Amino acid sequence: MLVEAQASGRPVVATRVGGIPEVVPEGAGLLVPPHDRDALARALVQALGSSWDTERIVRECPLPSWQESAGRLGEFIASRTRGAR
Repeated sequence: MLVEAQASGRPVVATRVGGIPEVVPEGAGLLVPPHDRDALARALVQALGSSWDTERIVRECPLPSWQESAGRLGEFIASRTRGAR
């Protein structure tokens, strides 16, 4: 869900566990230590009260754009359909 939010230009608030720090670049959201409820609450308040550069979030998202993903899917389906005839 983190990457999907970023692909839509939405900032995320998440904990610093697993691969999350690698997929949430600077400026795309806020990361907090795991099991720190107070830090999570502060980050949520901060995120809601902040202005975010949605174009930057989309640009730095680790996945292709929605348009590119749709194009790839269309190409894949077309290739499978041609092969099935």
